[in-house]
Amino acid sequence: MKRTLLFSFLLMGFSFTVTQGLLLRELLVAFFGNELSIGLVLGCWLLLEALGSGLLGRLADRWGRKPASFAALQVLFALFLPLSLYAAYTSRSLVGALPGEGVGLVPIFWASFLILAPVALVDGAMFAFGARSYAHLTGARAPSISRVYVLEAVGGLVGGLVFTFLLIPFLHALQIVMVLVTLNLLAAVLIVAALG
Repeated sequence: MKRTLLFSFLLMGFSFTVTQGLLLRELLVAFFGNELSIGLVLGCWLLLEALGSGLLGRLADRWGRKPASFAALQVLFALFLPLSLYAAYTSRSLVGALPGEGVGLVPIFWASFLILAPVALVDGAMFAFGARSYAHLTGARAPSISRVYVLEAVGGLVGGLVFTFLLIPFLHALQIVMVLVTLNLLAAVLIVAALG
């Protein structure tokens, strides 16, 4: 079980970095991105991550002790990811922009907020649930948080390299999303199987 969770924490960082890069890329294309739109999209991502970690993370004290709760969030992440990609594709129609028309900062903010909300909120909550599950498994809270954080960071570093040099040059956005969906569902299944 411990190894399965450690793999899942690496995958968590990997998935979040690839997802952030992919959705940022798609939203920049949709909104004819410049520096201000990049800042708005990233600001929405960070705000939603904080809300997911702070608000939804509070539920980890009640439900997050069991690794199955973390696996359930992986499944949610896998389900929301294709929907967020589709929403990013159709974001111009979401804000009512005509072909070739520039989009203002306020519509970019609200569209980005709504499109990123499902995956970013789950993303933020996954860290809190993962840390709580690992602490319950090992019996040590503070070291568990630091271990989850380090593994997520390592996964994020690997995700950035793989996204830049392997995924973007060879796969389309939908194919990248399906790779992430498959990996997260597989990790969730492994966690549940290890519980049995």
